[in-house]
This record gives sequence, C-alpha cells and structure tokens, in this order.
Amino acid sequence: CTSCQPFDPTSQGNSSGTTSSSTAGSQGTILGRNPTLSNRTQPQCPQHGLRATKLSRVRKEGDNTLRTFFTCKMKSCQYFHWADGPFPSCQCGKKAVLRISKTEKSGGRWFLCCAGGGRGNNNNGCGHFTWATDDHLAPLSTLLTPLL
Repeated sequence: CTSCQPFDPTSQGNSSGTTSSSTAGSQGTILGRNPTLSNRTQPQCPQHGLRATKLSRVRKEGDNTLRTFFTCKMKSCQYFHWADGPFPSCQCGKKAVLRISKTEKSGGRWFLCCAGGGRGNNNNGCGHFTWATDDHLAPLSTLLTPLL
C-alpha cells in the first residue's frame, strides 16, 4: 500500500499527476485565465494527495537558495519536486526565483529575479528581472501565497 511504503519516484508513473525532475517544466494547473493549461495537473504527493502537498522555499545558503519546491506535509513522506520548472534561467545560469513586489506602485505582483540579487547591490547576481506570467504561476496554483 502506498500509504505505508516509502515513495520511490522511479516506480511511479505520471498517471497520478506527479512528475520526475526531468519533466518538471511540463506540469501545471489551471488559474482560470489560460485555456491552454486546462488539461494539466498540479504536482502532488502520490501517497497523500494534493491536500498534503505544500509549497516551500529553500532557506539554507547554497546553490539552491530561494528556489521553490513541492513537498509533503507528512513527516515520514519523502515526496519532493522542484516547483520552478517553467521559470527562466538568468544570465548567471541559475533558475530565476519567484518573489513578490512590495512597492506601492506594483505591490502584490509576482516577479522572477536572479537569486544572487541585482547589480549595484554588492551581490553576486546578474540583475535578471521579469514579471511572472500565468504560465509561470499556473503550476503553483492555490499553494502560492504572498508569505512564501
């Protein structure tokens, strides 16, 4: 039974709506604004379903700092899936990270930027910036909150 056995991503197919890391960019979910996404599903834990799936951000310093990923809320579950498959890469060669604007003019709007930061801030980033589109946000669906 999948409820009591550890998750083995090599033995699972895509019929449950999950993907392997090699197909991470091909999955999404409907936001109601883009009809081309209507037949896609949000990545979810194959053992515990969508209700147990949560969206998190890498907080540990390193190559993946600030990247978003899906994981299961159940402590014993090993489900993991990068959530940034549809995000572009910046000039540094890393995946752009999803952030939310906190300015008065564009507050609450999602954008993609370099994880290293911008130019002129004494950071190692390339300064990449682009506003997030429905295609970028669709795989994150209802799990996306401004507090992420």
